[in-house]
Amino acid sequence: MKNFFTLLLSILALNVCSAQVTLDEAPDFTVTDIHGETHNLFEQLDAGKYVMVDLFAYWCGPCCTNAPNVKQTYEEYGCNTGDLYVIALEADGTTAQTEDFENMCGAAEGAPVASGLDGGGSDAVDAFGPSAFPTIILIAPDRTIIEKDIWPYTNAGVDAILANLGVEKQECGLIDAVEDFSQINAVEVTPNPVSDFANVNIDLAESTKLNIEVFNIVGQKVYENALGQTAPGNHRLEIPTAGFATGTYLVKISVDGQLAEAIKINKI
Repeated sequence: MKNFFTLLLSILALNVCSAQVTLDEAPDFTVTDIHGETHNLFEQLDAGKYVMVDLFAYWCGPCCTNAPNVKQTYEEYGCNTGDLYVIALEADGTTAQTEDFENMCGAAEGAPVASGLDGGGSDAVDAFGPSAFPTIILIAPDRTIIEKDIWPYTNAGVDAILANLGVEKQECGLIDAVEDFSQINAVEVTPNPVSDFANVNIDLAESTKLNIEVFNIVGQKVYENALGQTAPGNHRLEIPTAGFATGTYLVKISVDGQLAEAIKINKI
């Protein structure tokens, strides 16, 4: 009997310590998130990014509890515009069920998330073969899975992992740098969320070379208006957003070739 319990404890300890994902190299996947945007793993890795993948299920309690922590990592490391790219793959729910999870669990407007049944998340999750949910993994640009199960997930622990890799935090959304640029008195983007048009309202204190760019959540430029030298005063500039996919975007405003503002907007 003693030998039986010793064996049982050994098996339990082995299960606790074993990785939730056994793969050494990440399989590629292409998914469509709940906002209609497409994401490809190898595209991000080939761009030199580390990719954190949250494998979860909409019905999973620990997944819900942990969702705000993953959102915090996403926001603190640049909202996928820096060296870290964060994406969540749901296992077997619909878009509606995944959206409900995001809203109820405090993850809305966070990292892109693909539902299992409608966004291709189920096939992607199956390719990784996690033994439990949630399983959060980290993939290096060379496609190796360097963290097979970040658990328990703490933001301090993740910060330590990323620091060892040389991945630094950076601003996400609004970069409050107006005071560093004397050419600009004030700037805002309205309405937010946007539908067909976004209006960039800028009050210039002096003549400056002005440039406006819009990037989607994966860092791709979707719009640019190089205005050149612009006179001082109030200016209202219109960005046509009707053709943008639903999701989150960054409006970047540069003066004399330097970034002055980056304002997050949501397209509905």
